[in-house]
Amino acid sequence: MTHSTNSVWNQHEGYVMRSYAEARVAEVMTRIGFAWVYEHMPYNFRGYLPDFYLPNLDAFVEVKGVDASDEELEKCERLHNETGCPVVLSEGSPAEPGWRPRLYLDGRWRTIPMMTIREGVNRFASPEEAIRFRAAFDVSHIGSRGPALISAFCDAFRVSIHHEMDSKSRAIYEHNEPVTQERLQSLDGKMSPAERHCHDFLAPRRIGGNA
Repeated sequence: MTHSTNSVWNQHEGYVMRSYAEARVAEVMTRIGFAWVYEHMPYNFRGYLPDFYLPNLDAFVEVKGVDASDEELEKCERLHNETGCPVVLSEGSPAEPGWRPRLYLDGRWRTIPMMTIREGVNRFASPEEAIRFRAAFDVSHIGSRGPALISAFCDAFRVSIHHEMDSKSRAIYEHNEPVTQERLQSLDGKMSPAERHCHDFLAPRRIGGNA
């Protein structure tokens, strides 16, 4: 039950993202009120680069277009164990029925029901924000203000990658780096109500009980 464009690059908020699912997760996090940066790793974790880092929560979000493999689950667990940071795993796309993200924290996986997310949005968001959040789950909502499929305007970028196959990841990182730095510099460190709510839940459950 995954969207056919899960493996197609998308452009969203200045980033080149590697899949439709990643772009939709980014959109949903924005609607909820989470500050995020794409493919940014503030810890030394043996070359592994999770999809999203939430700087105000010191947490990671990993996105898979389909169900995660045992190896991918183990990688999320090691990421948490070695950094102490909570890891959210999104499998499939938020636009698909039955989407259920999972959280690895305090040595175990927890499912995050969609109802819990919606209750949080309704509690902490304004009516206008709640409407925009619900719109993020509407596939027809994708357009100029949402994720856009990478097409002809990125032909030069794709040609570069075609001729440097081993440099594919590096090319994407270099393209995204200015966006990430600008985004980090723009953050004022103030948590949104939704982030504060999540922080209060996560802090006592982190490794060592550190906030």
